[in-house]
Amino acid sequence: MPFQIRILAFAFLAFGAFAQAISTIHDLFTSLDIPVISNLDLSILNTTETAPPGKARYETRAINLQYILYDITMDGRNLGNWEEFLVSGKMLITDGIPASPTENGPNPNEILIAVGSPDVNPIAGSIRFATNRYLYKFIDGNNAIALVDYAYVTTSGSSINVIVDTRLAAANQLSNFNARSGLTADVYLVASGGFSITLGTTTLSGTIDVVGQSYIFYGTAPYKAKISGTVVGRGTMSL
Repeated sequence: MPFQIRILAFAFLAFGAFAQAISTIHDLFTSLDIPVISNLDLSILNTTETAPPGKARYETRAINLQYILYDITMDGRNLGNWEEFLVSGKMLITDGIPASPTENGPNPNEILIAVGSPDVNPIAGSIRFATNRYLYKFIDGNNAIALVDYAYVTTSGSSINVIVDTRLAAANQLSNFNARSGLTADVYLVASGGFSITLGTTTLSGTIDVVGQSYIFYGTAPYKAKISGTVVGRGTMSL
């Protein structure tokens, strides 16, 4: 074998020995390819208010969670929504949070979607969704110490599938969206449907297809979008 080829082969094998294969969500939580964020202010998930000066937003320290944070875009164009949209926000993926008892089985991971503020600033495509009430801590929800599991969550490799538990959807009051923009736009509680995402060390992709129930007037609205995103970083937090 020529000397140059032997060198290239050795370099390839060496790279393979040190490169980290990503096959599960847990691999992502520990991936050396994703930057580690220290002291991340997760109040960036809340677009409505900030913590008072000198007061930490998260004072309860009960559960340690690994997390990955992504910047995401929801593309709801040409999908049959009432109003087309292209909006951006954050998606937080964490370890599963134990909920006892759980009505729909333990979740291997939890997800918080935070795109805009449907209640305060109605814009078509704005959406918030939490698979567990404990994640309300990031969006100023009440009774956020409750470990209530709102969804069926399954994983396969680096993909996560979420289905809304329709029996508990009415209690998930901060999981809502806007189907239209403007001050007179209604806010719709995420009542059924779900979404799926595939995670990588640099990007995220997926789709969402949920139906919302109006808070004010009886009626439903669709929310359909293609999800894309780029990784911000990973870390461990105590809540």
